[in-house]
Amino acid sequence: MADAFVACWDSKYHYWSIRPITAAKRLLGQDFKPPILTPPFPSYTSGHATFSGAASRVIGRYIPARAEELDRMAEEAAMSRLYGGIHFPLRQRCGIGAGRRIADWIGERGLVPVDVSEAATAR
Repeated sequence: MADAFVACWDSKYHYWSIRPITAAKRLLGQDFKPPILTPPFPSYTSGHATFSGAASRVIGRYIPARAEELDRMAEEAAMSRLYGGIHFPLRQRCGIGAGRRIADWIGERGLVPVDVSEAATAR
């Protein structure tokens, strides 16, 4: 989760992409008011999508019978930001994909079983 968080925020300040509200104000005028408040930082990638994608894969490793359901829940969480006018669709797709890939990579390489008896004597 922490690696997904870092990757998400690194991309936000690397790409500095606009939010829908910024585009709307450019097209409709500065007096345009969004239906809900939007965050005051760059859009790409969606934090909610990135974190949800990572969380679904991390939890899915421990509860494999619910992995598909968890992935669907992550998709739903990501879509909530689209419906709220906070992100464009690409930000959602990229965020959820990045979160999943990061969690899968760490799960395959970093979360391997360790023999506790060997670890205790390795000092």
